[in-house]
Amino acid sequence: MLILPEYELIRQLYQGERTVIYRAVHKVTQEKVIVKTFRSDYPLAADLARLKREFEIGTMLDIPGVVKPIALPKYQNNMALVLEDMEGEPLTAYLPSFRQSLTAFLTAAIQLAKIVGDIHQRYVIHKDIKPSNIIYNRDKQLLKLGDFSISSLTRERQEMLDPMLLEGTLSYMSPEQTGRMNRIIDYRTDYYSLGVTFYEMLTGRLPFQTEDPVELIHCHFAVTPAPPASLRMGIPKPVSDIVMKLLAKNAEDRYQSAYGIIQDLEHCLMLVNAGEELQEFTVGLYDMTDMFQIPQGLIGRSSEIDKLMQAYGRSVHGPLEAVWVTGESGFGKTFLIAETMKTLMKDSGWFISGRFEPNKQHVSYHALTRALRELARQLLTSKDQQLAEYRSLLLKAIGTSGRVLTDLIPELELLIGEQPPAKQLPPQETQNRLHFLLQQFLQVFCGKDRPLVLFLDDLQWADAASLHFLDLLLNDAQMKHFLFIGSYRREYDTNVLSTLRVQLLDKLPERLVRERIALEAWKIEDVGQLVAESLKAETGQVTELAQLILQKTGGNPFFVKQFLTDLYEQELLTFNYEANRWMWDMDEIEKLRITDNLMFLLAEKLERMPAGTQYMLRIAACLGVYFDLEALGLVMRKPFDALLQELEIPIQHGLIIPVGTAYKFFNEGAGQAAARDIRFNFVHDSIQEAVYGSIEEAKLAEMHLNIARTLLDQYSEEQIEQRLFEIVNHMNMGSDLVTEGQELLQLLEYNYGAGRKAKASNAYRSAIQYFNKALALLVQVNHRELADLSFAMRLDKSEALYLNGQADEAETLYDQLLLEAKTDEMRLEVYHLLVVLYTNVGQQHKSVKVGLKALAEFGIRLPESPNSLNIFAAYLNVKHKIGRRNTLQLYDLPIMEDSYRAQITKLMMSVAISAYFVNTNLFVLFMIQLTRRALKYGNTPAMAYVYGAYGLILGSGFGDYQQGYQYGQLGNRMNNRFQAPEYRSKSYFSFGLFVTPWVKPLQVSLEHLQESFRSGIEDGDLVFAGYALTYQVLVKDLQGVALGEVQEDLAKHYRILEQTNHQDTLFMLEMLREVIRSLEGKSLNPTVIGNSDEEEKALVRKLEVHPNQVILHVYHVKKMMLNVLFGDYAEAVRFGQAAESLQSVSFGLFHIPEHYLYYTLALAAMYEEATPSSKRWFAKQVKKMQRKMDKWAVNCPANYLHMSLLMQAEWHRVTGHTLKAEQDFEAAIRQAREMGFIQHEALACELAGKHYRTAGREKIAKTYLLDAYFGYRHWGAKSKADDLMLRYPGYLTGVTEEQEWSTTKISDYSLHALDFMTIMNTSRSLSSEVNLEQLIKRLMEIVTYSSGAERSLLVLKDKDTLYVEAEMLASSGKESCIVSPVELTTREDLPASVIQYVARLKEGVVLDDAENEGMFTQDPYIRLTESKSIFCEPILHQGNLVGVFYLENNLIRNAFTSDRLDIIKLLSAQAAISIENARLYNDLESKVKERTNELILMETSRRDLLSNISHDLGTPLTSIQGYVEAILDGVIQEPEEQRKYLSVVHMRIVGIQRLITDLYQLSRMETKQFHFQLAPTSWLTMVRQLFAKYELDTANAGITYTLDIVPTQGEDLLLTVDADRIEQVYANIIYNAIKFSPSGGFIDVRVEIRDEPCELLIRVTDTGVGISEEDLPHIFERFYKVSKSRSNSGGSGLGLAIAKEIVQYHGGQIWAESRLGKGCSISFSLPLHRV
Repeated sequence: MLILPEYELIRQLYQGERTVIYRAVHKVTQEKVIVKTFRSDYPLAADLARLKREFEIGTMLDIPGVVKPIALPKYQNNMALVLEDMEGEPLTAYLPSFRQSLTAFLTAAIQLAKIVGDIHQRYVIHKDIKPSNIIYNRDKQLLKLGDFSISSLTRERQEMLDPMLLEGTLSYMSPEQTGRMNRIIDYRTDYYSLGVTFYEMLTGRLPFQTEDPVELIHCHFAVTPAPPASLRMGIPKPVSDIVMKLLAKNAEDRYQSAYGIIQDLEHCLMLVNAGEELQEFTVGLYDMTDMFQIPQGLIGRSSEIDKLMQAYGRSVHGPLEAVWVTGESGFGKTFLIAETMKTLMKDSGWFISGRFEPNKQHVSYHALTRALRELARQLLTSKDQQLAEYRSLLLKAIGTSGRVLTDLIPELELLIGEQPPAKQLPPQETQNRLHFLLQQFLQVFCGKDRPLVLFLDDLQWADAASLHFLDLLLNDAQMKHFLFIGSYRREYDTNVLSTLRVQLLDKLPERLVRERIALEAWKIEDVGQLVAESLKAETGQVTELAQLILQKTGGNPFFVKQFLTDLYEQELLTFNYEANRWMWDMDEIEKLRITDNLMFLLAEKLERMPAGTQYMLRIAACLGVYFDLEALGLVMRKPFDALLQELEIPIQHGLIIPVGTAYKFFNEGAGQAAARDIRFNFVHDSIQEAVYGSIEEAKLAEMHLNIARTLLDQYSEEQIEQRLFEIVNHMNMGSDLVTEGQELLQLLEYNYGAGRKAKASNAYRSAIQYFNKALALLVQVNHRELADLSFAMRLDKSEALYLNGQADEAETLYDQLLLEAKTDEMRLEVYHLLVVLYTNVGQQHKSVKVGLKALAEFGIRLPESPNSLNIFAAYLNVKHKIGRRNTLQLYDLPIMEDSYRAQITKLMMSVAISAYFVNTNLFVLFMIQLTRRALKYGNTPAMAYVYGAYGLILGSGFGDYQQGYQYGQLGNRMNNRFQAPEYRSKSYFSFGLFVTPWVKPLQVSLEHLQESFRSGIEDGDLVFAGYALTYQVLVKDLQGVALGEVQEDLAKHYRILEQTNHQDTLFMLEMLREVIRSLEGKSLNPTVIGNSDEEEKALVRKLEVHPNQVILHVYHVKKMMLNVLFGDYAEAVRFGQAAESLQSVSFGLFHIPEHYLYYTLALAAMYEEATPSSKRWFAKQVKKMQRKMDKWAVNCPANYLHMSLLMQAEWHRVTGHTLKAEQDFEAAIRQAREMGFIQHEALACELAGKHYRTAGREKIAKTYLLDAYFGYRHWGAKSKADDLMLRYPGYLTGVTEEQEWSTTKISDYSLHALDFMTIMNTSRSLSSEVNLEQLIKRLMEIVTYSSGAERSLLVLKDKDTLYVEAEMLASSGKESCIVSPVELTTREDLPASVIQYVARLKEGVVLDDAENEGMFTQDPYIRLTESKSIFCEPILHQGNLVGVFYLENNLIRNAFTSDRLDIIKLLSAQAAISIENARLYNDLESKVKERTNELILMETSRRDLLSNISHDLGTPLTSIQGYVEAILDGVIQEPEEQRKYLSVVHMRIVGIQRLITDLYQLSRMETKQFHFQLAPTSWLTMVRQLFAKYELDTANAGITYTLDIVPTQGEDLLLTVDADRIEQVYANIIYNAIKFSPSGGFIDVRVEIRDEPCELLIRVTDTGVGISEEDLPHIFERFYKVSKSRSNSGGSGLGLAIAKEIVQYHGGQIWAESRLGKGCSISFSLPLHRV
């Protein structure tokens, strides 16, 4: 309630969202006033500050045209603004009157222009001129301007904000005020708003009608409104021109003074009052520039802009582009780039920018972070639909690691929601993960139609982490539609040792560094243009002045502008109102002591300012280019509001500029937190450097130290931590003045803390500097008790040196630390870091050597090259220690608590990883020894990897694959238990690649490898993520996945691996790519891997010296395969023999079975022609390989049985066992087909065909060879299929290859013959067709051949969406018509703009030369295809749009003649009717069918229900009746016997009750009367509760009951379910499992999460009697009772039917799998969603 003692309220005039306005009267003077206050009793501090500002500015103005403020009384927690009451109303109420009288408009407009001019003369910009802020007293014809709450006292830069957050009213806002232009806001923004107001007064409408904020902003800077004269009769052209000049997009093109506006308006009013006609005249002729304003446009940079735009154009359509802009400070590098933003925004491109600062090189990614935050803010201004699309893309791209990015880009959380905490990783892995996620993030925004431009300024000050990321980003071949622009100072171009050159420019390919723009100083013409535009004079008039300025400034654009401004401020440049021009005194200007150094210019400017302002600016310069009000206020020890008033002086002089507008609304009550958010920056870094340079050298250290001490004294611990680098830098600059011991110690600790913080954020170079400073201070302090701190600091420094690429220095420091380490723990830590260092720089041999030496020092001695005996002895020892313990017991081993032993284990693990690449036996020995340590001392996180590796040893080493798989599972469980980031990816990789393929189908291996890649990316383990990605391709290759799909995956993964610079895996994929090219027929010789023999030989030379010899082994295997496939068996044998010595490098890999397969087939093919001794050797080799393959087939028939059978078949064939061979061939083909190995199936068919052909059984041979041919085609091996055709032409007759191009079929319709009678016949044909698909095909056929179109499309409208319903190519005949609806917006192969235009306007479009004529020349499809003839016609029914015909002919121009078009128009009319009729008919037909089926189903269900109820009630009732009568009749007299019979009766009654309950529940479900109580719940909690409830039941039944939750990252996912009903489902399944499982059996409950769709899967598997094949499909039907094994089990037969209904209601599915006598598995799924 408003209570002002001095005022009496009369009435309320207005009530807005936050404010309320009253008319009141002063009780003493009886003067009427207006009172403005807030609705809320507790208004926001910012609102109170706005009201206060409005009062202050209004008081300061004190001019007749402004609503005068009288008082600002406070009441309670509120405030009121008392204003004069001129007894008027807002201009909004009188707008119609101005349309009726031009005189009234001109009179009011002149008044308004004068008011605006007056406030500008007092350096105020209103920023919200609109009718509702203008008060009009109609009787007095008086106008006044009000509401100065957001006004500025000077110019300011508007940041890009959400349209809903911008200051002012969007409909009246100038382009520069929206923040979307690279423009400072000056007084001319008010002229634009005045123009919008005039526009509305004249036309009754706003220039832009849209209400969408984003669209409105776009209109303001990209759309020209219709001139007022074109909208309403009676508006003279000159008046319209005045308004349009005010509405110019560029401030320079508007009026430059209120005087000019007034002159033109008064001229119009004079003519109107004189009754003369307003003739057209040049508006703005009398405009004058008494407001000094330097133009903001680019001058003298046209060629540079062209280069930038060309690069941008290339990036729109092609791969990544980079442009480098160099020049001296002040040459306008930043401004040049930013100017391009206007054009980019018009093209809907993303433009983001960031600037590196010299005092922030210790802060990683500081410029990149600013750019990415800008991108997030831009995205948040988008429409909801677009936001949803990007949200989906971003979540998919960043997976579960979103927190990493939201910590860097807080605004991103507003888009993708709060993310779970990211895993803590070691420094290198943290950086790897961040870089990968940043690349993924940026790729989301790189679209063909919306490219991304990233501009990073002042790269010479970039931190090392940013340069490293840019190196990865710019070398990423996957980045397309992306333009990077970097700018740096010219001197760094010639400094070959600069960080920028060494870490970035010199590492990039030539293509990305050749596009350079070197900015030069301005020439006399450029200086002359700037001076002429600033002074609104002709160039010739200012030549002498321009020449002098060029001489004084050296042509530096920034200096020129500063010099010109300084002339104005010293009044050496003045406006002469009599002459209406600017004047200057050349003699006085020549006397100025100014050179081309900005320091002199600014020194004089500083001297002219008050002493307090000078001191404040110097403090600000010490704080940096950017500074905040809080820090400045604390250091200067002044109130923040007083400081803001002092800042107005340098703001007015153009030295600093406020960022945003928050500074205007600050009040002291808001406190330090609000002051922290108010930021300023020096207009240019040269100014900051010049001001800083003006400080006396002797005072610098004292000033910086004083800043540090003040901030430390005033900041909280949290703030100190946040601004640690800033504070430490100030302390270090004044450290020479620190002498007191405690402060020195504090300085040491802060430097050490800053070093650790810099190292954690990847700023390794800065970290080293901080560590060096801390170590230097340590010498000064010289405390003995700080020895341990010295060791810790140097250890941290050594790691930073290594991470910064200074490996030699790091190694030296490590050696020194080893000598000084006092404890074993210290030595272990040093050794571990040293081992990791050598491993990561690729010196694995050195890593192993150092590691073994270190371990020996601690009593663990291992041979450098262990033999088989060493391994076997160690294995027997561990096996003995494991004894009878199973993997569950090993899982329950205690966790190793001893930190010393844990350190040794960690060291052993690190050495073992290097050993894998040096000596396989040593790696195996390490794994055995680590298993032994776990048995002795307990488990550690490393065991997640070690147990899996032990499983590999058991399987591939000792042949116990099943036991090995159990250890692999144990490793997986350990992985889930510890979630150690350094081992997660490795563990999944090892389990998926080395263990799983020997026991489970390859698809299971693929899933583990996918998990390895995902966790590797999340944990920053890019090495193993790369291995996992590579083997995903190799697994698919072995699986027999179509080569095209393998090639597609390979290309996609290759691009990702390029980002990580993963050379091993890239090499492997390059080799595999060439193999696929050979098979696809894309190489000259299919047995050559590469384009030529020379290229292959070069490849082999590289492979032979490559450290990863697995790639060489795979090469030999693939060469064997190619030679076997193409019949060069001698070469295949040669490669097989060469590969024998390489088998050991593929220990545990599936390359060995593939090796055995092709080697055996090659030996078998050569066997018959071999010498006797060779035959014996062949037989020995084959027997050895067959024995191994048979063992693999027994353990995993899914992967290896078909290989084993095929090897047997071939060997039986060549050794004369024909019948066995034929049986094995058939079995191999069948097994390969069932398991999906299409390449091996085709090979087996070919070999079988050859066998039958040799045996003379031609028909059988032909069948097999045909199957082989189509198998190879299906696989994608075109070259092999062609080879088969050449070898067996007689057997493959009638086989036609798939033609890529069909010959053109002669049309059934001739245009010349299509006369009126034909049209009538066609019409009847269409009208008689009621099947929609047939109708569309017929229609497309007629339209295509009638029009002369090369391609035709039918687009139909369904609700409000357009769908491409059908498409037909004339060249492919009638059968080419495809009817398949696809949403129009998803199609890129058609001109959507043409179709949308026709659909919206409902009128046809004919384009005879679409590429060059008409309004659609910029359509992407038309530009891409260089379209020629296009015809698009709407299909209308009763005036409503049904669809659109789109026809094109890209062969000729002017293809669609008028007579053809007339025919199409006639046909479209008939088509509209026919399509509507067919739709109605189809709808009706489907509804009739649906209802009929419902009735039949209901009747069937009713009969079945009655029959089953009759049976299931009748049978127990009969037995109840018999038992009761026997007791009543005295037949049963013994009490014990009676009790026995009555218990049976009771059991039957309970069964009947259950049946009735089930029937009732089922009935309510079917009639939708059953209500589910849905609520969100954790899936993990629910699963564990369900499992626990039935542990006692299973135990009582003597059944083992286990729960297996597959490891997942989805613990934050929720179910929305009725928990009681889900328990009913689970109970039904569990009780059935208990009922049908024998005592001693087991029930296993397996739970996992599927990704697509995201759902929970629960599978209950028992070892019971199982269900037969004929019963299985019916078990979820009502009353169904299985016929075998379960016939006497009892039950109503309704339980599973009810379970099905419940699961389906929840959106899930339920199903069963079983074999009679083998147990049963019932699964059900439920949908999941995120929190």
